[in-house]
Amino acid sequence: MVTVERATEDDFEGVLAIDYAITQDNSRQHLLAEAIRNREVIVAKKGQTRVGFAHVDRSLLGRLCLRYIAVHPEHRGEGITRELLAYIHKTHPDEPLFAAIIESDAEEQALVQKLGFEEVGHVERFGHNGETTKLYYKRPFSMTHNQSN
Repeated sequence: MVTVERATEDDFEGVLAIDYAITQDNSRQHLLAEAIRNREVIVAKKGQTRVGFAHVDRSLLGRLCLRYIAVHPEHRGEGITRELLAYIHKTHPDEPLFAAIIESDAEEQALVQKLGFEEVGHVERFGHNGETTKLYYKRPFSMTHNQSN
């Protein structure tokens, strides 16, 4: 069973291990530590094992923005990404969720589209190394589900 909750400092090593398993790079260590301190990271666990995380902040004009979502390669295909996204919707039911993906990252673009995000525009020279960034939007949970009695 997977549990999803806001990450604490106790989750830092597990989050870092997931990030390293995917990127083979520890350069985001300080960014992730700060994001956890700022309560911007959500972690998915199986027992005591951290299996995925999402970094969500308000870096896009004050709007809720999915900065990064990651699942350890050994746990892909288990629905963990959807569990993380469901937690975000549960804790922010009336807010749209945005994602900003660099244009060259076709894999990440395919993932957000699979998760129901719609491309709504792009920003020139906004991403890494001045790269064009595509902007994606997901409707608020309250607008996508009938909540009548």
